[in-house]
Amino acid sequence: MATINDGKQTYIYWDGQTLAWFHEGNGLECEVVALDDETLLPVLPEGLTPELFAGATLLLPQESLLVRTLHLPLKSPAMLDGDMLLQELADHVGIDPDAWWLCWTFHSDAESGIHGTVFGIPEVCRQAMADDDAWRHIRHLAGDGWHRVQAHTTSSDVAVLDQDADGLFIALHTGDCWRGMRRLNGTMDNALWSEVIASLQAMGFDGEQHRIAGQISNEFQSLLQEQGWDWQGVILDD
Repeated sequence: MATINDGKQTYIYWDGQTLAWFHEGNGLECEVVALDDETLLPVLPEGLTPELFAGATLLLPQESLLVRTLHLPLKSPAMLDGDMLLQELADHVGIDPDAWWLCWTFHSDAESGIHGTVFGIPEVCRQAMADDDAWRHIRHLAGDGWHRVQAHTTSSDVAVLDQDADGLFIALHTGDCWRGMRRLNGTMDNALWSEVIASLQAMGFDGEQHRIAGQISNEFQSLLQEQGWDWQGVILDD
């Protein structure tokens, strides 16, 4: 196992069944872990010490998180407080704000107020982390989708398509934040491709302004070329 505080990054991933951990000095390891009744986080496998979690990033499945973009008619993000944001989520997004542990980032738009993104994990998950000595060592939280698409971002106005054996992640980054992320599962056919186009357009994608980065198959690249979009990414092997 890794030397503690060796300056190298550790990532922990938990999807409710599989616990995976990646340390820059030791590579990737994973284990299927059974949960005790009424627990949300697993007991660490033998050899994975709590200290290894110090400063680590915990990646959670994107679909288990709250990620919402909001537009509010305020002059500055400094005018936005937690109570106002919680009320906005309750009134217009249809969630119970008390069920989520939230953070957010907003920026000003001179013509239309402030725009930003709200990110949250379930409050019960936060409480479970607070009650467990090992999980309290976690320093950062992120969605697995965010971590994947962030790796392909080198400029502001970019859409990311990150394909794998089960489907792909879609995301759009403009200004200083992500405008949307979505996971699509399935084989690359016309129906899935229509969903890709609809998702990008819903996020605000403009083929004339935004380039596309990421990693896709040859088949997918052919569909992009038919659209005439600016693809600047990696082609996956079959």
